[in-house]
Amino acid sequence: KIPHHYRPTNSKHPFSVQDKIGTFPAPSQPSVRQGLLRFSDFPDAEQQYPGQVYLLGHSMGNVTTGEALRLAGTNQVVNTYVSSQGAVSTHTYDTNIPNYSFYDSPWVYQCRTPNIYGSWFQGNYGGGAGRVVNFYNTNDYALQRSVWQLNQLFKPDQFVLMNGTHWDYSYLGQTNDPPPWNHFEKYASLGFTVFDFDIVNVLTNRYEVMGLAAESWTTALGATPGVQNISRNIDLQQLWPPDLTHPSHPFDEHFYHSAEFRGDYWQQQGYWLELLGSDAFNLK
Repeated sequence: KIPHHYRPTNSKHPFSVQDKIGTFPAPSQPSVRQGLLRFSDFPDAEQQYPGQVYLLGHSMGNVTTGEALRLAGTNQVVNTYVSSQGAVSTHTYDTNIPNYSFYDSPWVYQCRTPNIYGSWFQGNYGGGAGRVVNFYNTNDYALQRSVWQLNQLFKPDQFVLMNGTHWDYSYLGQTNDPPPWNHFEKYASLGFTVFDFDIVNVLTNRYEVMGLAAESWTTALGATPGVQNISRNIDLQQLWPPDLTHPSHPFDEHFYHSAEFRGDYWQQQGYWLELLGSDAFNLK
């Protein structure tokens, strides 16, 4: 059985700063409420079809899929989980992936928050999922420097409209603080209201901070090879027909971020055969 979940967004443009690509959306967003609720069905599915539940997450969908598996703990609820073009920080699985440069003049010159993502999903492999597989494209349009990474570099966000109030987010400590980094806050942009987050004891506080305040220190999972603490890394560029239109910078168009859904089968049969093959779902 392959459960299906659609991750709604709060913006018409799929790559807007407002929607917070590849981070944990604020708890008021429908993706968290609906996503985790839908994924609560996994234990029932696994009980009814033991060892036969398979999960595919795409792009931002890997935020809620990854978190649902983390919340499952050591209770395996899916046989295999494939993260395809995952828009989540790679440090959630592997803290040994190098940090990227925070210098992006004239916007950003250095990191502003500590890295709170380390190993957040590391327990998913062998925990909520028997296997975790990363389908990645190092040239992915949505995960490149000018999109997903820049979105991270702009954090903490400012003037965020939520429930009728505009909020500015900040971190009051130092970027090299030791864990648990419980120094995030938000304050009303046009008033005097201040809210101190408790990311240690209140999970929804942590979701909001990950979505709107805490920077990722490295590339997105779906653009990163060689990730550890998972079963396998699959290079999507080896599955697609050659990109003859842009041979010097292949597979970096918007189309390829969702090519498996937008392309014709003759173009994408390599993707689906790999997904169903022994490297992933092993259903052939």
